Amino acid sequence: MNNLRVSGMSDYGKKTTITLKFNDEGILQNPQSLARSSLIGWGLWQTSKKIKSEYGSLWNVQTGGHGGFILITQKPIDFMKAAYTIDYTFYIGKSLNVKVYAYEFEEDCNYAIILSNDKIAFNDYCKVYLKESEKFKTIEEVKQFLNECIKNTLKSEEEYKQRGNQKRELLESGAFLRCSAISKENKVKVTFRNKDKIEKDYLMAHKTYHSISLMTNASIEDYQKIGKLEAV
Repeated sequence: MNNLRVSGMSDYGKKTTITLKFNDEGILQNPQSLARSSLIGWGLWQTSKKIKSEYGSLWNVQTGGHGGFILITQKPIDFMKAAYTIDYTFYIGKSLNVKVYAYEFEEDCNYAIILSNDKIAFNDYCKVYLKESEKFKTIEEVKQFLNECIKNTLKSEEEYKQRGNQKRELLESGAFLRCSAISKENKVKVTFRNKDKIEKDYLMAHKTYHSISLMTNASIEDYQKIGKLEAV
């Protein structure tokens, strides 16, 4: 057995050290140690369920305020960026390179990515879901429900990416985009920010402000086409 001490910082700024164990073929023997560590994830596990996966060791976890799926694998996947990567070479008479990749699939959006790409995980998770559900009676009902959830979530994710791409393009063109707003007497003070973090404030009527959806990348010029703006 080959032990590797891994040190790093948690999301909360605390130093974390764990020991990973590899056999002589370089296969990780305790993937849950990494999955549970504060180097990744969303905090201390309150509940966890091991889910079968074609990619590696997968858990569905819940923490105090968050949760989702955590995947530990020694082969990188192409549909998600790794949250944490280990690349180390043991010298034990021979060179033994080990690589480990940790992936986080957050419960509100990224969960759909793993379930849509990993059919083994999807089918196993459906069985777990059925056992815990009082709403569904058959596995087919669960599959239909989850497939619809995944479809809608992936659609929302794609729209989110498109808005992000559009935002970057607008900022690169020199635009000031809406970033915050606060009611001020009978008007709304809206703050616009450019790519250099320079801000401009304008007062406008509530009707003018609410005429553009909060899901839209709105510029100063967009609002000027609708109503009167007063620089602050």
